[in-house]
Amino acid sequence: MVVMITPVAFANINYYTYTVFAALNLLILVATYIFYPETAGRSLEEIDKIFEKSNPRTPWDVVKIAQELPHHNAILDEETGYHGEEDVLDKPTHQYQEDTATSLSSSGGKGDM
Repeated sequence: MVVMITPVAFANINYYTYTVFAALNLLILVATYIFYPETAGRSLEEIDKIFEKSNPRTPWDVVKIAQELPHHNAILDEETGYHGEEDVLDKPTHQYQEDTATSLSSSGGKGDM
C-alpha cells in the first residue's frame, strides 16, 4: 500500500509526504504507549492473566492492569543482580541452584543433553 501511495503523494504534495509519514509514526508511537503493556520479564501465563482481567471495550486499561500486577517470574541473584526466568513460587532460589549443580555434576557438565 505504501508503495502505491508514495509516488502519488510526492507528485501532489512534494516533500510534505515526509511530514505525513512522520505524523503517522508519531500516532503509532502514542498508540503503542497507550495500548500495549510491557511484557519483559513476564511469563505467558502472567500475560494471559493481564488480558483476562482487561475489558475488551476499554483496551487502554491493559497497561494499567499490567502495572498493578506483580511480576511472579523474576529471581534476583543478590551477588550478581541478575534477574532469572525461573518461577519463584515453584522453587526457592537456593534449591534451584542446588538442583542445577547436581544436574550438571551427574551429567558430566553437559546439562540435559
